[in-house]
Amino acid sequence: MKHKTIILIAVFLICGLAGASAMDFGASLGVQFKSEKIEETVNSGIISLAPWFYMPIGEADLNIAAGVQLDINNKKRKVFVPELFRLEFSAKPIDGLYLKVGRFFWKDASQFTAKGNFDGVDAVYDLGIVRVGAAALYTGLLYKDTANINVSPTDPKMEYYFSDFKWSEIGNTFYAPRRLLLSVYGDFPGLPIERGSLQAGLLFQFDCSKASEKFHTQYFLLRDSFAYKDFDGAVAGALGLEKTKADGTRIGLGFTAEGGWQTPAPIKDRLSLGMIWASGETEGKLASYYPVVVEPQGIVMQQHFSSIMAIKPAYEARIMQTLSAILGLQYYFITDAKEYLYDNKRAMGLEVDGTLMWVPFSDLSFNVIGGLFFPKAGNVMKDEPVMYSITIGGTFSF
Repeated sequence: MKHKTIILIAVFLICGLAGASAMDFGASLGVQFKSEKIEETVNSGIISLAPWFYMPIGEADLNIAAGVQLDINNKKRKVFVPELFRLEFSAKPIDGLYLKVGRFFWKDASQFTAKGNFDGVDAVYDLGIVRVGAAALYTGLLYKDTANINVSPTDPKMEYYFSDFKWSEIGNTFYAPRRLLLSVYGDFPGLPIERGSLQAGLLFQFDCSKASEKFHTQYFLLRDSFAYKDFDGAVAGALGLEKTKADGTRIGLGFTAEGGWQTPAPIKDRLSLGMIWASGETEGKLASYYPVVVEPQGIVMQQHFSSIMAIKPAYEARIMQTLSAILGLQYYFITDAKEYLYDNKRAMGLEVDGTLMWVPFSDLSFNVIGGLFFPKAGNVMKDEPVMYSITIGGTFSF
């Protein structure tokens, strides 16, 4: 019931501030239908309504967005799920200091370890040559299916995190795994070149579950992005430390790189080549990289950033002012090094992804997102049939 209370507080706050002349408000209506075949064919749909509210308060801003979605799948299950998307109070209490409190979007320096909505506080101080920040964040009040918080190996509520939401068991089937995140970070603009930026940070993850053995992790994170003429790129890396009674202190590593070129074609387009690599299990001190937020790396396979490597060429183009498209390939490898895993095979297969987006008006958009995965292109699942996923959706804002 905690989540419903938070939403009610937000609604009453909106009503109480309704007389303010500078406020703004609206809503977005979204419809999404999905069909996929991974292990079995599943058809599903989501209809969502998300009102939002904005109000300046002196030198500060208040942003609130909450909503409800109707989940439907081919098992005849229909359920309304409420969610508070944003409850952000942002201010500039002194010159150079930027402060955010509430529920807001935040990402770590690597941009692949902890990225999404969190509850807490984030403060950034701009010193000109460098911006330094600190954040304290909590995950235990978020909705588990959209927060995608990683689960500790011995969390006693693990089964609930992978089960469907039920109103009768909201305390178990709604909330995400409980994590406390503390981070300090810095942003150094102008490195390595004028149109570049170097980010570095430390992130500490504390397991607040009732697990018999807490799974705490610590991270050192780096990312550098840059642009030069028609070229752009970014490289990022992470070193994670974990400690368990069975294995002692182990290290997990993650790395991403991507470079793009805006071609001289008559339309606005971009060719890119990227790769991701995350360490897998070994017999020694190298462990599977453990991100706090598990972010799918593909449309069909949706592998998490752990024990995986992928090569990712892509092409994106704005065909018309209102129409854009992306075509990408992803070839996956497994990085687990224990010989008994997957019979010492590594090549998972090839995925072909495509996205088509049409925005006829600023407040109306449609998209088609689909992909095919070919297991026969690898040797891990070569006897499996072709897998697919396709999603058709639209959003109307008013």
